[in-house]
Order: sequence, then structure tokens, then C-alpha cells
Amino acid sequence: MKNSFNFDPKGKKLLAIFAHADDADYGCGGTFLKWLKMGAKGSIVIVTNGDKGTNDRTLTPIELAELRREEQLAASKFLGLENTWFLDYPDAHLEVDQGLKKNLVKIIREYKPDVVFTWDPSMFYSLKRNFINHPDHRAVGQAALDAIFPMARDFLTFDELQNEGLTTHAVTDVFLYNFDKPNFFVDITPLVADKLKLLSFHKSQIDIVAAEKSVRGWNRVLGKKIGVAYAEGFIHIDLGKR
Repeated sequence: MKNSFNFDPKGKKLLAIFAHADDADYGCGGTFLKWLKMGAKGSIVIVTNGDKGTNDRTLTPIELAELRREEQLAASKFLGLENTWFLDYPDAHLEVDQGLKKNLVKIIREYKPDVVFTWDPSMFYSLKRNFINHPDHRAVGQAALDAIFPMARDFLTFDELQNEGLTTHAVTDVFLYNFDKPNFFVDITPLVADKLKLLSFHKSQIDIVAAEKSVRGWNRVLGKKIGVAYAEGFIHIDLGKR
């Protein structure tokens, strides 16, 4: 078991790659808030337009997609992110193909992050939480991992990108969001209120009263693993040690 006490984010570039506009804030919002305050810089990729995720029958897919974009831009501003990329794939239809991987490779080579946060693609479901993981979450995780290694690193992969000035890049640390088997924990105790503020921007998706109960409950469970009040947890892959 590892924790962030031995991980210095100062001067590092963080990149979150997630399917939907609220995914990152649930999974790593507290960690981003903490590490940006400690001197990191951050950006985010939202892969789908989120145009299916609603029970509001008065909204059209176009209206919902526009609303979710506005919500993400407000959340990105609150975080102080450098870039917010929207790839605008249709919600709930994401497939792991070469086009998606190339789009992610382009962003990785352009931004050159040290650290990438994304979904763990192996998490199909969670018995502990009676939860089936969204297929877009799994697709984004797999495409992001493929883009990180080996595609962004190898100059002969999408070699036409070299002509666009997008030189190869090696990410050093990957943090995967997985509910059931984290091995790396970040103390977010002073930032729980700010994490909830971050989630509150996603009004089309989140009942903030219910979200506060679930966030405090789950982050409290993770906090107990390292002896703090609240924590976020990830699977950490240290590519710098390869």
C-alpha cells in the first residue's frame, strides 16, 4: 500500500482522461485540487459529449451535450486547469478504435503530461457497490492506456504526427480509478468541501445532497486505510521505474 506522502506533484503536469464531464471530479477531484495547490499544472480530456445521460425528457441530446459542456467549463475554471479538450464522441456508444487512440496520442504528445488519471478498464463491475461500470468508462481506460504505452512513446506509431510537430512523449505515472482495489491513497481531508463544490457544477447529473452522502461515505472508507478522515484511492502504475 502506498500513499501520496512520498509523491511530490510540484512542477508536474497532470492530465485527466475520462468519458463524461463529472467522472474526473468524482474519481480524482480532491487529488487534483490538492496537487494543483502544491504546484502542479493540470488539464482534462472529456471524450464523450454526454448527450444520453439524463432522465429529463424535456432535454434533447443537443441541449444536454451543450449543458454538460458548460458545466465542465465551469468546473475546469474552478480547478484552474490549463486546457479542457472535448472530443465529442456520442455518449454510450464509445468504441476502442485507432481513431480514438490517435486523438488521445495527439493530446498526450501536445501536452506532455507527467501524470495521467483515467478509468481502470478492467473494472467491469463492483460486487461491493452493486455497480456495473459504464461501457464508455471501460473504453476510455483501455484507449488511454494504449495511447500512453506504447503509442505516444514510439515515433513510428502515427508517424505522420511528427510532421505536425507532435514529438513522442513518455508518461511516468498512471493513476487508475478503481473502486475495489486501490493501492495508492491521497489524503483529501481538508478539501472535501471543495470537492463537493466541484461536483456541484454538474447540476444536470448530480443531486448534491445525495452526492455529499456518497462522497463523504466512500472517501471516509478510503481514508481509514491510511489513518486519515478522507482519501481518494487509485491503482498507481509507476512507468518511471521501467
